[in-house]
Order: sequence, then C-alpha cells, then structure tokens
Amino acid sequence: EDLSFFSCEKLVLKIVSPQILHKSDVGGIRFVKKDAEEINRSLKEMLSNIGSDFRKWLQNASKKDVSQLPVGENIKADIKGVLICEKVEYEEEGFGSELLVGLRASREFGPVVTLGIGGVEVEYMNERLKEGTAVSISSAHLLRKDKVREVLKQQALYDKLTAPFRGRPALIDKEELEDTYFRFHQLGAYFSAFSQDIGFVIEEAEVNPFVIKEKKLIALDGLCRFSREGLKAVKRPYEQIRHLLKPRSIAIIGVSEKMNIGHVILNNILGNGFPADKV
Repeated sequence: EDLSFFSCEKLVLKIVSPQILHKSDVGGIRFVKKDAEEINRSLKEMLSNIGSDFRKWLQNASKKDVSQLPVGENIKADIKGVLICEKVEYEEEGFGSELLVGLRASREFGPVVTLGIGGVEVEYMNERLKEGTAVSISSAHLLRKDKVREVLKQQALYDKLTAPFRGRPALIDKEELEDTYFRFHQLGAYFSAFSQDIGFVIEEAEVNPFVIKEKKLIALDGLCRFSREGLKAVKRPYEQIRHLLKPRSIAIIGVSEKMNIGHVILNNILGNGFPADKV
C-alpha cells in the first residue's frame, strides 16, 4: 500500500473487534515507523498473539481458570481488521494530559455523562484521588449549559488544564472543555430511551483518550454501543410515592453501636424530628 497518504513519520496500528473494547490491555495497539516492512511484521505479530494475549488478560481480570475455554479462537475469529492511523503528537503535561468523556444509559437515571482522567491509568488514578475530584458525573437530560462550569470546577484537573500552571499558559480554553462535555449531554439526551421516534438508543459511548493539541481536544480512540430499543422508559408508580416521602414507620438494617453508615442514617432521621417510637 502507498504510505505517502500519511504526513507523519510514526503510525498506530489498532485491532478492530467488537469483543475488544480496551485494545491496549490485550496487545491490540502497536506504534510503528512509517515503513511497510515494519508495519507488515507488526501486523503479523499482533494477529498471531491477540488470542493468547486476550486469554491472559481475561484470566487476570476474572480471576478464573479460562484455559479450557475457546476464548482465543473466538476472539481471532471475530477480528474485523486492523486500523492504521497517524500518531498524534500532543502536549504531554503529566496528570490531565489525557481525558475520558463517557456516556452511559442507565435504567435508574437515564443517560449519564462522565468526564475525568483518561488513558491507560484512568482506574489507578481515580482510586487515589480525593473523593469528588476524580470525575464529573451528571444527567444528560437535567444539566443546563450554564451549570457546566460549576460541575467541572470540582475536578482536580480542571484548573491545571484551563489556567496557567508553573510558568506555562493554559493548555485549553475553559469554553472548549465545557462545550465538549455539554455536547455529550446533547448526544445522550437525543439518543435516549426518553426520545420519541429516534429509532436508536446509545447504550454506551466513550472517548478515551481525548488529548490536547493547540488548545483543541482530539479524540484518539473511542467506542459506541447502541440498539434499536435500548432501555425502555418504564412508567413510575407515582401513586405510591407518599409511602416514601411520608412514611408511618421506618426500618433501618445494619445500625451498630459504632458510628457506621446505618447509625448516621438513624441520627439524621431522628434529628429531623421523626418519632423515635416509629423507628
């Protein structure tokens, strides 16, 4: 094939399979020079090893013995091809250089949008950040555009990206970050189970990572799952809501002498004037 189409000197090979959502976990991404011989060699290695690499990943992730299951063979049979694309050079400033923006349909809350740290270390970092600062989560239907900044400012990475940091200018304008987040809300609200006559429901959509180049967000990888029916919007039994809002009695399970969650709930109930003899 003619590689002159690419203006860069480095390329990325990405495995394409509906069964492989996180390519880097199973050796489904390779960085190569723009050289036909190296590309062909890497393609053969990737396609040859992808089955065993997926099996190893599944073994570690599930903590179960999968050695007797035809996992590798099934994965190899479901590969649709390999995507070859340019390697994007971007501002690598450590924490916050890669972002994740995701959309997920839930039965309880409808479409929900999240924004946080992206890349291969997303789970590791989110577990170690102070509670409430790792990700922003909001309803696709309920968040107003004038409230987007208020939601994002709670994040640890917001000021690092949108304000000068240790002598360097802001990596991205606040409006660019906020607009991207809000557009995911619009996407989720439009293709939701609550929309009429659309025909499709987005069950999950994710860009991971978004990177920043010249103050713009660039999507390097993503996934989208959709269906024709999705999660049906079920009518809520509103006529029974009085039992929740004005209960005659309340039962709490798990209250101990120590100040656990159950004890906190009990104190809040009694502190708001609910009769103790009804608990």
